[in-house]
Amino acid sequence: MFKPRFIRVTLLALCAFLIVPALAHADAMSDLLAAQQKLYDSRYVTEIVSTSDGDDTRVEGRFDTIKRIHMITPQAEIIVLPEGTWMKMGGNWMKSPMDISNMMKAYLPNSAAEMRENISNVKDEGMVKVGDLSLHAISFDQGMKVMGQTVESHNRVFLDGSGRVVRTESTGTAMGKTSTSVQSIRYDDSVRVSAPK
Repeated sequence: MFKPRFIRVTLLALCAFLIVPALAHADAMSDLLAAQQKLYDSRYVTEIVSTSDGDDTRVEGRFDTIKRIHMITPQAEIIVLPEGTWMKMGGNWMKSPMDISNMMKAYLPNSAAEMRENISNVKDEGMVKVGDLSLHAISFDQGMKVMGQTVESHNRVFLDGSGRVVRTESTGTAMGKTSTSVQSIRYDDSVRVSAPK
């Protein structure tokens, strides 16, 4: 069976990209909605480093749009597709009886009004330097339910000159534990995710 730490980290990792576009700031609304649509429609690879209980967990996410996801950690993998969910631990894939894709649909925002419901303390931080890049930063707090668990987080997202989300930073609490996560996003139209064979 899956360890609680793996489940918690997976919950937070899924949140890290799903909450990114769930923002609302009167002056930046159209840019943020456009960033959400670009993210949901794009193929990309994420690298997430989450720290919890003093331990780092690295997660690679491969997104064949928001509908086809492959998450990889050193301990396990999970593939979430519209037709089902598969998990791999110890070298063997097994189809999960739990349909995570339907759960994800239940809490993904469908409108700007829904996005505003779960966020607070939105702050446009303007342009900031991240390494050699100048990125537009926005911070906000969010509370949401993910797979039956309450996740509360403080987040910063960074948009590039094309209005795409390229980095996120978050501190979140799930299953009674607090984790911090930093995610980098690299857009790659060659990404494809399918069911394991």
